[in-house]
Amino acid sequence: MPTKYELVVIRDSDSDQPSSTLPRIDLKPHVNKENAVLLGREERCTIMFTTDSRISRQHCIVWREKNKVLVKDLRSLNKTFLNGAQLQPDREYAFLPGQILTLGAASGPTKVKLEAFETDLKIVPSLASYGFQDEKPGCVLDATLSINDFTAEDKAVLQARLKWLFEASHAMTTARNLGDIVEICLDQIMSAFPNACHALMVLYSRNGDLPKMIKRNARQEINYSPEGLACARFRNNESWDTRELKLSRTILNRVKNEKIAFWINAKDLKTLTSFKSALGAESFNQINAVMAAPMISGDKNLGMIQIFSYKIFTDEDVNILRLLSAQTGLIVRNIELAFTALEEQQRRANLQRFFAPSIAEGLLNGTLHAKLGGELRTGTIFYSDICGFTRLSADMRPEDVVGLLNRYFSVMQQLVFRRGGSVDKCAGDQIMAFWGVLGDQADYTANAVAAGLEMQIALYEFNRDEPARAGFSLPPGGLGHGIGLHTGKVCAGNIGGSQKIEFTVIGDVVNVANRIESAAGHGQVFVSESTWNEIAPRSFGFRLPPVSMRNVRHCPPLIAIRGIVPPGPASAAICVEDMLLNLPCEVQIGDAPPVEALVTGFTRKDSTQGIFIIQTPCALTLDATCSIEWKIPETRSFAPLKGKILRSEAPPKLDAEESTIPLASDARCGLAHDEPRLAPGTAVVHVNDLPPEWIAFAPNTLMDSAYTSEHEIIR
Repeated sequence: MPTKYELVVIRDSDSDQPSSTLPRIDLKPHVNKENAVLLGREERCTIMFTTDSRISRQHCIVWREKNKVLVKDLRSLNKTFLNGAQLQPDREYAFLPGQILTLGAASGPTKVKLEAFETDLKIVPSLASYGFQDEKPGCVLDATLSINDFTAEDKAVLQARLKWLFEASHAMTTARNLGDIVEICLDQIMSAFPNACHALMVLYSRNGDLPKMIKRNARQEINYSPEGLACARFRNNESWDTRELKLSRTILNRVKNEKIAFWINAKDLKTLTSFKSALGAESFNQINAVMAAPMISGDKNLGMIQIFSYKIFTDEDVNILRLLSAQTGLIVRNIELAFTALEEQQRRANLQRFFAPSIAEGLLNGTLHAKLGGELRTGTIFYSDICGFTRLSADMRPEDVVGLLNRYFSVMQQLVFRRGGSVDKCAGDQIMAFWGVLGDQADYTANAVAAGLEMQIALYEFNRDEPARAGFSLPPGGLGHGIGLHTGKVCAGNIGGSQKIEFTVIGDVVNVANRIESAAGHGQVFVSESTWNEIAPRSFGFRLPPVSMRNVRHCPPLIAIRGIVPPGPASAAICVEDMLLNLPCEVQIGDAPPVEALVTGFTRKDSTQGIFIIQTPCALTLDATCSIEWKIPETRSFAPLKGKILRSEAPPKLDAEESTIPLASDARCGLAHDEPRLAPGTAVVHVNDLPPEWIAFAPNTLMDSAYTSEHEIIR
């Protein structure tokens, strides 16, 4: 009879709980040291002693190996004792039933006893949990059978059967793919039923249909095929062709539709003429019984197992086949679920290459639908393009161009995704993305423009950090990209031909957004008036002169965005210190050469003093006086500033494989007086005498640009 082992806490006066409520731990699940029972004061311990200070956080472990129990002290401070004898740390000791384990002292109050007792062997042949029903002939069984009712011969047969079922289950659980499962199952069938002339295992397709052909070998089947699988095993006469095997509709319908296991004797077989025509008269006349059972896991009908025998089957044979079918069905179902999960993971990964994670999840779970043929939606279309990249790449090796673009796209696409956007395509050095087209996205226009400013800041950091990380030189001045956005109605959906279909957006809004991007120069984010109207309360920009656009009938007024408060909680107020800025400048300390920098954050301390957050190419000298000269191409009215460097961090030292993607919060780090964190490559500059433009600086500001003609915009 099987032995059950339990650990019982028999006394623990230091515990807040009475001893009667302390746990009894069954050692059956704990079959190795990796799953051992852990005793100690930590919350992660299986048995926890919270108030006994003599017990270490992780004091000792107890585990079971087959039919014996072992214990090991984990270098505890006050030691572990077994029947009063101290255990040496890290050594394994046999823990016998009736022995007492004490923790912290040889006769301490914290004791754990091992109890062992034999359990009655119960056989429950009714497999209702697997979806089976009892059926005739000869398959009505009692719910419980006592081992005392068995004769010695019965017990020997039962032991052999149970041993075979265990070996079959163990063999299948160690298999690595579906083909191995099928072959092992057929091997076990031929072993358990020596009078079987051949066996057939059928796995239905995912739609419940029969497979189209029967194979002799399933080893090449790695995963659960959507077309299903059928495999035959023959004991003799290897000349049989599996293409000649046919499934009896009578047997199939009963097994598949009624979900029952049964056998048919020789007399009833005479009515199944399809067998005779398939096997031939000589082989058919030797068969005296056919047995079949469904493979069911939960509510999933996976397939069936069918056996042809030279001798009559018994009810016990049916029950054995039912058990084997249940075991096989459970394992096959796990493989199917694992393969389905892998497919879903791959679909999710593919979708997340183009859509924001929230959009991809909606497409997967069915809450969002990308309809065939297109649907009219209002959204914001985004384009970015590296200025003069064709000329710059002419002097680079092709493999360096590919490596540079891959790193560039990996950074920029992640910024699009973080703001809820979806990448439509990457063509050459250009990115096309959209917001608001799929689902109900709040503040989608503001998120799109915020992503554009974050990409300009990210490109400054890319130029600063990438050469050292990637090991190649960027062109003088680094990379620069122009960004354009336009908001309006587009047609969105799956568009294409019979060979290739892709989700995209089309319409005049898309064309205009592309032309706006073509007008934007190095470091600039241009938006149409319709886009500005959506974000004006939270933005700062410059009104541009009229810009002509090729093949655009009505060219919209354009605004250059230099600051925006990124969308946050609905209740959050729009404040100047929350603005993300993209203001190029030069910073100079004393007589040293000026360095190109980027102001990304600003806040006023009072009516005359302010704090600026600046991205810098190197660490600046603390407490040094510096000057800030503005290089904003849209304005000449911003006066130079004099300030003092309060804090400064050197740019990050990154490994070749490491990649960082800047966040808007990083670009504004250090604005708060007590904020301890400062992003690498960032300086905090204090200015005493703010000029008028900074005293009045606020969101919802639109100024006139210094450009008088579109020809002054330099790409």
